[in-house]
Amino acid sequence: IFGFEVFKVNSFEQLCINYTNEKLQLFFNDVVFGEEMKMYEDEGVPHTHMAFEDNGRCVALLDGKGINLLSLLDDECSGGASAKDVKYGSKAINAFGQGATKNPYFGGKDPSGRSFAVKHFAGYVTYDTKGFVEKNRDTISTTLSNLCGSSKKELVASFFREPPPPAGDGDNTPTRKKKKGAKTLGAAFRSQLQGLMVALRATQPHFVRCVKSNPQKKPDIFDGSL
Repeated sequence: IFGFEVFKVNSFEQLCINYTNEKLQLFFNDVVFGEEMKMYEDEGVPHTHMAFEDNGRCVALLDGKGINLLSLLDDECSGGASAKDVKYGSKAINAFGQGATKNPYFGGKDPSGRSFAVKHFAGYVTYDTKGFVEKNRDTISTTLSNLCGSSKKELVASFFREPPPPAGDGDNTPTRKKKKGAKTLGAAFRSQLQGLMVALRATQPHFVRCVKSNPQKKPDIFDGSL
């Protein structure tokens, strides 16, 4: 789960990457803390209750029921030529920065809608909304998709086959029928991530703790204090 990204300028790509890490962190928390504690209780093992940071509210901000950051972006993208990055940013600030739907993991103080911030598990990240609409609309042409999808090479054809909608990723989120039309990149990414979570929850997971031996990322160098 070391793929968290934060740069001087963070865009749609970083939001998708950090969204993935939030989902994996939530899964990690459920398994390592939730399942372990339940096992101790079931077996009567003496233990001290361990408090840990729950990032469920942050995940809900990104893909929760009803309005979330990704659904707001899809909504803005459906506006045709009138869709604007700053309008999306302003909608996010209005939806999550104030009122009854205010989310403690959202930080948006730029009234122009040019940026907003998310308090991720690994820290705050400010996202520049420039390019969000264009990137979310970025899709392969239907002609090319149909051509490759009809390839006699099964491997090639499988890349362009529409995956079945996931039954749910374990967060009790009901699947909803999508409106017909071109699927946005964000919607496709979210669907694939939900599929990954379904697969992970069907397994008996184990985790490997990796040690970063040196900041130079080179072999045979060991930083003792690190």
